[in-house]
Amino acid sequence: MRAIGFSLLFGVAASGCGVVVRGPGVIEARPVQLAVWDEDEVHYVVFRDYFGCADQDVWRINAYRRIYSLDAGDLLFLMFVARHASITFEAAFHSWWNVCARDHHRLVLQYRIQPSVFFVPVPASVVCPPPYGRAYGYWRHRTLGSASLSVDEYRALAAMKVGCDYYGHPAHTFFERVKSVGAPVKVIYADHRSAGNGNKDCRGLALGHRVSRPWEMDRGQREGWKKHADECCKREENEHAHGKGKPDHGDESHGKPEDKGRPEDKGKPEDQGKPEDKGGGKGKGKGKP
Repeated sequence: MRAIGFSLLFGVAASGCGVVVRGPGVIEARPVQLAVWDEDEVHYVVFRDYFGCADQDVWRINAYRRIYSLDAGDLLFLMFVARHASITFEAAFHSWWNVCARDHHRLVLQYRIQPSVFFVPVPASVVCPPPYGRAYGYWRHRTLGSASLSVDEYRALAAMKVGCDYYGHPAHTFFERVKSVGAPVKVIYADHRSAGNGNKDCRGLALGHRVSRPWEMDRGQREGWKKHADECCKREENEHAHGKGKPDHGDESHGKPEDKGRPEDKGKPEDQGKPEDKGGGKGKGKGKP
């Protein structure tokens, strides 16, 4: 009897339903919301709402993540730089990967972005946990101009901007969530249902149109969304592999300091900055593009 009851419960749970036991032999099935299937769902909502990307931009960004094995914190950082420098994600990625040797601080300097835009106000009474302590020490003493922040600090600051401005977490709450889940970017995934509660975009303006949340769709709609998203990402990956998805460098010069004399600037102008120009590859795989 126990085996039969377990089989029935397992079958109902596997079908996407919750179970409520009303009494001996009386089991009621109820639909429940599914957990986030993967990070692509959260990326879609954050990049569409917070960064104002179009659908195709999101698929392309996720394709870059898969091709180059990018950390989620790097995606947030690069998109944040792109928006504040008024360039495309592809142009920011190219500069970061090929010109700045994946050095986050060099990229910020290259586009002359004020480091203060990566910070949210934190009261002096709030203790900043790692990796925020050193960065907020500079911020509180107003010495950011002479600071050289690390990769982990920039990743953490970008995640905190999303968590506070877009999700609506107060700084101390975000810090507690970091301690709870283990890393700043994990808060963005764990607290995905708070998306939009802060009502601010990446420039601090009020949010406009909000996209549908895949995790709020019914199972059939969600499966259809996921299939469409996967197909779009794969198409972007294939186009990139065949040279059709090369970074757009049309606005790349925006905000650059004088670049005369750098070895990578020599040669034909039309050949500068393409991912395949270094290492002899075509953008395939996870090595140097």
